[in-house]
Amino acid sequence: MTEKKSPKPVEIDPSGPIIYFDRALTYGMSEGIGNVTLEAIRHVLGPNGAESSRVVTAHLRMGAVAAKSLRDALDAILLQGETPAGSAD
Repeated sequence: MTEKKSPKPVEIDPSGPIIYFDRALTYGMSEGIGNVTLEAIRHVLGPNGAESSRVVTAHLRMGAVAAKSLRDALDAILLQGETPAGSAD
């Protein structure tokens, strides 16, 4: 019987980016690599007052295993948002 190796610990890098987005603008798959382009709405003060613009905040690229992991994480987040605070499990 073979023992399972423990995964290596994850190194925490405080300089890692925090990416905010309002929607997934485009997504697709090309030669086995998934891609998602993330977009945010930016509000800035211009010469004529407040102006809004759409900007791309990130381009995600991933293999199938990473895409499934991201999907699972997003599904779990949405499930947590649907559970009322303080409700019994």
